[in-house]
Amino acid sequence: MHKSKGGFTVLESLIVLVITSLVIGLGMISINRATVARVQERIFWQSLKRQWQFNERYAVENKTTVNVTFLKHQVQFQYPEQPERNYEFNYPKSVAKSSERDLITIKSNGYISPKTIYWTVNNGQIIKQTFQLGWGIYRIKAQ
Repeated sequence: MHKSKGGFTVLESLIVLVITSLVIGLGMISINRATVARVQERIFWQSLKRQWQFNERYAVENKTTVNVTFLKHQVQFQYPEQPERNYEFNYPKSVAKSSERDLITIKSNGYISPKTIYWTVNNGQIIKQTFQLGWGIYRIKAQ
């Protein structure tokens, strides 16, 4: 009689290899989705900051008002005297606003009324965005 060797057969090795590959592949997909969501959030916050700063300058330089409306899924920049300039963009799927509608008016002298907006990010973290009285400076703080 022949003694069997103590190793794995080719079939057993292939099965282990396939299972390991599936586990690693599923992990990579979830990591990729989380990375994409973080990048989209960062782009959103940067775009919002740029648009806010542009509209502050625009209101002062053109001596006009700009209405900034935060809706449930998008932000709108509205120019009452030039509606063809209106601009809007959607929030990424990983960012949600707590209230239905918030309106901030940037006056022709650059002043705004104070306002606080609460956001929820995909991981459940709450972000507090405070627009300060005066020259429209705002701060973002994770809670």
